[in-house]
Amino acid sequence: MSTTRLLDFVAALGFVLIGCIVYTHINTKDCLEFKSISLLERAVIWIANAVIFGIVLLVSYKTLSDVWNQHRYQEENNELKTKIERYQEENNELKTKIERYQEENNELKTEIERLQEQIKGNDEPTPTKNEEESEERKEFRKDLNNALRNLRPAGVPDIEIPRPHKLKEEFADLHEKEWTSALKSLQKTTKSEDMSIRMLLQTLRDIYSSCCNYSNDEKEEAMQSLLMRITGDNVAKKKLNEQQMMAEVCKQQNRSTARAIEEIRESVFDKNPELVIDHLWKKYVERSVKICRLMSIQSKPMLLDFGPEQNADLNPSIFTTYKATGSKVNFVVWPAMFMQENRELLSKGIVEPIERNIH
Repeated sequence: MSTTRLLDFVAALGFVLIGCIVYTHINTKDCLEFKSISLLERAVIWIANAVIFGIVLLVSYKTLSDVWNQHRYQEENNELKTKIERYQEENNELKTKIERYQEENNELKTEIERLQEQIKGNDEPTPTKNEEESEERKEFRKDLNNALRNLRPAGVPDIEIPRPHKLKEEFADLHEKEWTSALKSLQKTTKSEDMSIRMLLQTLRDIYSSCCNYSNDEKEEAMQSLLMRITGDNVAKKKLNEQQMMAEVCKQQNRSTARAIEEIRESVFDKNPELVIDHLWKKYVERSVKICRLMSIQSKPMLLDFGPEQNADLNPSIFTTYKATGSKVNFVVWPAMFMQENRELLSKGIVEPIERNIH
């Protein structure tokens, strides 16, 4: 602070000196008239005018200096905010990777324990692929298929998967926030709202399809894992009850959720390298993947209806209109959400109809 004041004082003296010099050259006539008055009066008038001129220069200098400093501080503050946001994103990515590695480690431990138990209890050779399934094995497969349709019966521990109506709220919030922000951002590049909407819908369609396929593969893998434990004549001895089967499948899907989200998200990024640079589009993808993954592993799966084709009739009981009015579909803006089992509508979709001509 003392250094700053010293510099201001030196600057003030400098400006006063400049004022004296400028005043002498500009007001030469006044300087000649000073000869008719006393030396003291001349000195007082000369110094007073020079000081006033110097103060004006000093105030102007200070004002410009403050404006420049404020602009510089604002730029530095913005840079710091950007760095903090980037570090937070990197921190979140590291946390996700750590969780995934922990889950993989737990899966490996579980698999090792299972193999050890299988080695201890396996007294008979594994049947060949050409062997016909026993009646008990067929019955077990039927029970397992029935069980997989209802992954969370009574007695299975809660695996912290949101209920359908909670996911419905999350899906609506996704459209209101991340979708809207991503749309505005994409429009700056595409210069077309229609094209930006279609791009976002296709992204969501790809994510939803990937999540459903991933979940189905997990269920099939779980079924094969369970069937491996009931080979040969010891079917009845090793046959698991329905509750144990459900717990097995639920645990497997729950353990792999973080990994599934990361793999699907990275797959979407790889498919759209030109969009990855858009920070708001990435946020839209990340939340969409999480919601679609949780939808696909519900005990009663949920589905998205991406709507009718262009020129099809608009069904107002399932879809609302976006901006235009009409009875024919132009393109889908946002999918409708259903319960898969009974097609119960959870939330309406949005379509942009073909503009109705008014004569």
